[in-house]
Amino acid sequence: MQWKDFSKEDWVRGFMPWQDRVLLNQAQVAECGVQKTKANGVPLSWHLGILGMPGQTAWVGLKGLGAPKVGETVFVSAASGAVGMTVGQIAQQLSCHVVGCAGSDDKVAYVIDELGFDAAFNYKTEPDLDAAFARCCPNGIDINYENVGGDISMAAFNHLNEFGRMLICGLISRYQSSEPQPGPALMNMLVRKLKIQGFIVTDHPELCDEWLEVGSEWAREGKLKYNE
Repeated sequence: MQWKDFSKEDWVRGFMPWQDRVLLNQAQVAECGVQKTKANGVPLSWHLGILGMPGQTAWVGLKGLGAPKVGETVFVSAASGAVGMTVGQIAQQLSCHVVGCAGSDDKVAYVIDELGFDAAFNYKTEPDLDAAFARCCPNGIDINYENVGGDISMAAFNHLNEFGRMLICGLISRYQSSEPQPGPALMNMLVRKLKIQGFIVTDHPELCDEWLEVGSEWAREGKLKYNE
């Protein structure tokens, strides 16, 4: 957008510094992706969270790339985080069976009791991740929304159904690793016709705009919960 497109007292959003006041020239307006926004009947601060980049990431990955079908099982790691909690709620609105994992009993209780996940487990206290997936995903996994990587990722991969989709949003358990990590077996991908796709949310601006409208409507209707 150009400066001439803005008026005094317009609300805007974009990837700007985290500070009280920001002064941008025209080139920086483009670099930061600054554009007009509106409250849409929800708190403006939600545009930094569930309606902002974390929520957009959830929508782009799950709805845009995962293309979930009614009744499918969606598993999301780091389920109580900003992205994971939104993935789970989107999956619920799309009539999927929603399962997650988190790193404490309190977080597991939160995603089940507060967010309405169908099942979840504490990966830190599970003696056997394979058994945990078998218990929580008895019909296998159709979409694995991957935020963590490592052992959880591999265990989830082993429970993917035919034509399953593995969406790689993040690999937080491996960001500090200096050694190569094991990955899925190509033969298993071939035989089960699996799709594995990494993505970056900013590559899909049209889906980000779509989420602002859909997410705002769901928020106004009380269909989204957000622990800000």
